[in-house]
Amino acid sequence: MIYKNEIHKPSGTTKCFKDFPTVILSLPSYNHSILSIRATVLVTGGSSGLGLELAKELAKKAGKVIVADIQPLPASIAKEFENIFYYQCDVSSLDDIKGLKRAIKKDHANVNILINNAGVAHIKKLGKYDK
Repeated sequence: MIYKNEIHKPSGTTKCFKDFPTVILSLPSYNHSILSIRATVLVTGGSSGLGLELAKELAKKAGKVIVADIQPLPASIAKEFENIFYYQCDVSSLDDIKGLKRAIKKDHANVNILINNAGVAHIKKLGKYDK
């Protein structure tokens, strides 16, 4: 990858899925002034996978991290991070999104950073393919 006339070679840490958020937050183009102890970050799809790893890394740098997901947040995360807040929300439901907005406005006032990580999958069987 070339950035500002410098060549950055992969460090190899991206081979491990759980290290990916740390790599993202340590890239040369990352603006550290965005995150502060006063920042509130909303991560959709943050109860598992990449979203959870991002939420954990962001919780070390931001004041509040709000996780919105269909799946509940693992209990161990709630114990480990006092500044991660969970709201159940199906991002494919407009009513859930409106309810999430009201709850966040009431409980946290505003959101400074939004990470739309949630995915909506429509899985269908493949039909027979005839030549």
